[in-house]
Amino acid sequence: MEKISYGEYKIESRDYKKIKKKLLSRHLNSNLPDIRLTDCNFNGDGSLMLQHLDEGRFLHKSYLYEVLNSISFIWKNKVHIDSYDKDGNEMVFTSVNGQVDQNTREDFEKKYDQYDVKNEEE
Repeated sequence: MEKISYGEYKIESRDYKKIKKKLLSRHLNSNLPDIRLTDCNFNGDGSLMLQHLDEGRFLHKSYLYEVLNSISFIWKNKVHIDSYDKDGNEMVFTSVNGQVDQNTREDFEKKYDQYDVKNEEE
């Protein structure tokens, strides 16, 4: 089911298992996003890598930036989160020193591949 407007829903499937999962998903985790720690030493520099399991929901940037900066402040290092924007594009957000940088997944991987090459040369 997809919410259209004014509380109306569009039926996407008649499969009862899918319908049940969709209805229950609103009540699981208090309707908070499912974010998991995937690496506590990402790229060997002690930064955190988090992953947002979107299930069709995107993270609002204002909350995302505030939370990432807070985690980065507590962790005292960079924090990355792999997520999706509202258009469904895979994005990686990085918090460093109170600033959040946003990259596509492809650009993020290129950036960190270059970083790895630099470290190997040193």
